[in-house]
Amino acid sequence: RVVRVDPADGARRTIRLGGREAFGLTAGGGALWATVPDLDSVVRLDPRSLETATIAVGDGPAGVGVLGRDVWVANQRESTLSRIDVGTWRASPERTLVPANPTAVAAGGDTLWVTCVGAGQLQPVPEGFRGPGA
Repeated sequence: RVVRVDPADGARRTIRLGGREAFGLTAGGGALWATVPDLDSVVRLDPRSLETATIAVGDGPAGVGVLGRDVWVANQRESTLSRIDVGTWRASPERTLVPANPTAVAAGGDTLWVTCVGAGQLQPVPEGFRGPGA
């Protein structure tokens, strides 16, 4: 679940995403994106209507980040990155292999970064390794 807090009056509204807990959260592409590890999915949340859509990704999604028109998800249990198109809300069937236990994803400028706790690394993901269509 996520909680929306109205900055004007502090009123809170809980939005249920399914699963036991949300893990990663980011904004971009006109939406909020939250990982739900026990469902192996990402939930897209429209900030205006509060409608949700669930998108299947890899095993154990953790961190999530937006770069351009793509949402990138670190799939911790399978050491891959999934890519979701922000326009179609579809995950690419191809996944990008990364070192052990990717936990967080961040985008800065035109660079995608991933932390891989099992390998003790923070590394950029070169464009050529981001999978087809990236």
